[in-house]
Amino acid sequence: MGPMALRLLVVASTLASSGCVGLFCIACDGHLGVEGYVYRALPSAPSKITVNAETAPQHTREPLAGCVVTLEPWAPGKQPRSEDTARLGTREAVTDSSGHFVARGTAAPGHYDVTVSVACPAGVKVQRVFRHDRQETHDVVVVMASAS
Repeated sequence: MGPMALRLLVVASTLASSGCVGLFCIACDGHLGVEGYVYRALPSAPSKITVNAETAPQHTREPLAGCVVTLEPWAPGKQPRSEDTARLGTREAVTDSSGHFVARGTAAPGHYDVTVSVACPAGVKVQRVFRHDRQETHDVVVVMASAS
């Protein structure tokens, strides 16, 4: 066996042992995402974010367009020190005319606390920390109280 064949054999065995076969690597990233709707709350109701509830979206309420939904793969106070790292890990979406939004992307695999925050043009904000425990997108329904 010549030196070139030996080098190819070493490279091929290294790739095979690292999870890469045939130049295709096995993905080790996780998925983090939220999808849902933002609605105006009834006059006396507080703002609230519901995650993975078995209730249907409240299409009988007024949808809120233009709200910014922010998804961060950490709990408040636990964000990375580097602003660049924090910006890369953060996902944002803006609600459309039906109040619908989707914010998702790759994230570290595993189970950990994540933060979803919603800020609407009227200045109303709400935040919720929940446990990320799946590869599928989390279903979210947000009900926003009126600014007082």
